[in-house]
Amino acid sequence: MRMMTVVHDVIIIGAGAARLGAARCWTDHQKGPPPMLILEARDRIGGRVRQGQLPSGGDDVVKVDLGANWIHNMVQENPCLALAQKRNSVLIRTSTDHDPDANDTLLFDPHSKQPISKHQFEKFSKLFHKVWDLMEMVWEEEHDDYQLLRQLRKLKVDEAFRVVLETRLDCPFPSPTSNHDILIEEEAIRNERLLRWFLDRMSISWAYPMRELSVKKYMQFGDDEGDSPEGEALVEGGFSPLIIEDLATGLNVQKSHVVTHISRLKETTSASGKNALISVKGYVAPSPTNDNKSNGKHHDKDDVASFEYICKSCIVTLPPTCLREKGMLSFSPPLPRRKVKAWEKAQMGLLNLVILQFDHVFWPEDTNFIGIMSPHSTVTLPPNSSLEESSSCTGFCLFTNMYKTTKEPILMAQTFGDFAAYIESIPEQSVAELAMDAIRKGAFPDAPDPMACLRSTWLSDPFSQGSYLATGACRDMAQSCWDGTLRFAGEATDEEDFGVVSCAINSGIREAKALLKII
Repeated sequence: MRMMTVVHDVIIIGAGAARLGAARCWTDHQKGPPPMLILEARDRIGGRVRQGQLPSGGDDVVKVDLGANWIHNMVQENPCLALAQKRNSVLIRTSTDHDPDANDTLLFDPHSKQPISKHQFEKFSKLFHKVWDLMEMVWEEEHDDYQLLRQLRKLKVDEAFRVVLETRLDCPFPSPTSNHDILIEEEAIRNERLLRWFLDRMSISWAYPMRELSVKKYMQFGDDEGDSPEGEALVEGGFSPLIIEDLATGLNVQKSHVVTHISRLKETTSASGKNALISVKGYVAPSPTNDNKSNGKHHDKDDVASFEYICKSCIVTLPPTCLREKGMLSFSPPLPRRKVKAWEKAQMGLLNLVILQFDHVFWPEDTNFIGIMSPHSTVTLPPNSSLEESSSCTGFCLFTNMYKTTKEPILMAQTFGDFAAYIESIPEQSVAELAMDAIRKGAFPDAPDPMACLRSTWLSDPFSQGSYLATGACRDMAQSCWDGTLRFAGEATDEEDFGVVSCAINSGIREAKALLKII
């Protein structure tokens, strides 16, 4: 084992947004290189912020984001916006998943292969928000509809929408026993497709299907989830450079260092005599052969070099999936039971991106989003799909026009839930075929084959095991241990605004400021 005798003031586990935010805060305070070490398990920095590469003529490449893409909530306090302004980045404003806008979204009718009218879009959008408002009022008991309240307590979000629309707002949906006339039946089918698409777009924001999320959990964790009152924006040239290039400059990052155990050394104290030192152990992992196809993998620890570092304090920013009792990291002495329970209860969402590169733009260049309503946004998974059960689930319902940010003919699809997991198990060529099937049947029958395809694989990445927290954020996630010398940061540690990069950066700054007071 490689034992380091130097005692670091701080060791940060990982080099994602939270880790780099903490390191930058410390650097700014010290006015010089920080006496700290950053240990990153992957062979790259950025965590769940990463880029892939596509060919762009000759030896050139175009870089595309395979993780975070958007700056959410465009206020000056947002550190991501500050980084973009520092670089003079061009920002492309877009509507949000919770409040789709007919002015930047073309939502295609699956039969006519034409976008529905703005009037239809806006009419259902208002109806959609009216349902939310009513549900929230009833849940908060600001409305005396106790019968509906009893129903909401038992229902999933998509079920609750149908109940409210049918029983409170007289909005029809298809029924096998319906005796409606043909016009009412057509309206019912259209309403079903519109509702499905609006809920699917919300599922993208959560990285979690609305058909599996209970109303109770939504009200508990998501009253403002995905809500960006000041709007959202894509970044020309990509989101990743904001984090990777700006926040990481000048930091001491040891890549491919997988931490497996953190312990408090009772027999050794720091120079101040106040706190025991901390031992950080792990192993150095071989680099993956192709980072476009795999975010990382487990290695046999007996075949690789081990290490041990000593520090006065430590900031851990791994996602909850890596911190559970059977996770990759253990602690000695054990952490408080309430903290471990919080990690166990947390639910990570899954959002995988599919990047399609073409030889020309065949869609309207001025639109931000192309929506495809069911049935062609759904796919029936084969029996051997490796899922618990084969079912018809949402596949490709939304494509983002990345020509605006890359100046290349590129569409980006966002997939969630079971389907996002499924596309990790099949070749990228098969993923591209499924995407093109949705595009041709739902919107553009003559669309050409893509020249290249990339997809993210966040579920099979052992250092994330998902995309970001969907539900379960609580105060215990961020609670420090060992007299404040062992601290926790990351997007999952903010119970008010989890799931976004700006929150991750702020959590790192929060913990760094706390440590500066005791070291």
